[in-house]
Amino acid sequence: MTSVSLLTNFIDDMTICFLIFFVTNFLNKDAKRHAIVGDMLVAIVVGIFGLMFQSLNLIIWVLSSIVYQKLRYHQLNYEFLNRRLFAIVLSYLSIMISDGIETFGRFMLRKYNIINISNDVGAYFYIILYIIITVVSAITLKRSEIYSNLQEKIADLEISSTIFRILFFLVISFVTILLISQIARITAVIQIPLILIFSIFIGLTLIELFTYIKSYSYKRDAEMQVVQNQQLKDYLNSIEQQYQDIRRFKHDYNNMLLALEEFTKKDNQKQFQEYYQELVKEKPIKDDLQKLTISHIDNLQNEPLKGLIIQKFFTAQKTGVDLQIEIDDPIKINNTDILPIVRILGILLDNAIEHFVEKKEKEV
Repeated sequence: MTSVSLLTNFIDDMTICFLIFFVTNFLNKDAKRHAIVGDMLVAIVVGIFGLMFQSLNLIIWVLSSIVYQKLRYHQLNYEFLNRRLFAIVLSYLSIMISDGIETFGRFMLRKYNIINISNDVGAYFYIILYIIITVVSAITLKRSEIYSNLQEKIADLEISSTIFRILFFLVISFVTILLISQIARITAVIQIPLILIFSIFIGLTLIELFTYIKSYSYKRDAEMQVVQNQQLKDYLNSIEQQYQDIRRFKHDYNNMLLALEEFTKKDNQKQFQEYYQELVKEKPIKDDLQKLTISHIDNLQNEPLKGLIIQKFFTAQKTGVDLQIEIDDPIKINNTDILPIVRILGILLDNAIEHFVEKKEKEV
């Protein structure tokens, strides 16, 4: 940007800040409309500080947000920070494109003596241009399935902190280029190729980001498949053990009936009583069979949930808790809704198992 008045500079910084707030809230599913007033007030304050710190104002603002979250909440909300950093990257990419168009347009107008416009008029044209580019880009992203799927993938894979570092690096790169442009007073001849090169760099970085998320997703799916296969193997071993116990119990039961029949024929009450006491001692066999029950597990038509329940079943078995699970009706849940359900069900089962570990009657 060329030299402009303080008022134009203030409007520029304030508009940039407000656009970043707008994109951050617009991309949020739970955005609150009344926050626009607070965003406007903060944008005015940032615009005033921008007159003093210029491009450093952006990095000071980002670092202040990080420090504020750390001090108040003792942790970073990476989902919010990633939206904020992405909004900054999107807004400043629009700004650089608009700046290049405005600079090139002014250069061509002067070269062919068409019209000579003031720096402030050119700046207002550039501001209007980057507002349009940013808003159109944000609306396009909001309606795109790619962005929503990307958000779900990042949350599912729990790589928000990695995405934060990548986006923070891009923001630092933006600030560096802006500072160099201001200090060295780069002309349009150099600035336009610089913007083009950096735009390509951003594109390659985003492609690399998508590739990383996709590769990490495949790796995570493979690891989950290994865990599910092990869970299925353990469950099949348990079913086989139940089958062997049932066969043994059936065989012993038939022998017991034959022995009882002989005692009744001989009318031997003493031996009958002794044998009856032995039968009572065999009751744990029946109890063991009852404890190994996941009724109608096939009714659960979702592999992650099925794997979770089987895993918790064996966890309960190791701690000595009798976990009875009955699934009488078929249950099918869409994969898009499965993550919160798995987390909630896992927490409920863990709490139930931990609660009954200390109880005398360990039945859930």
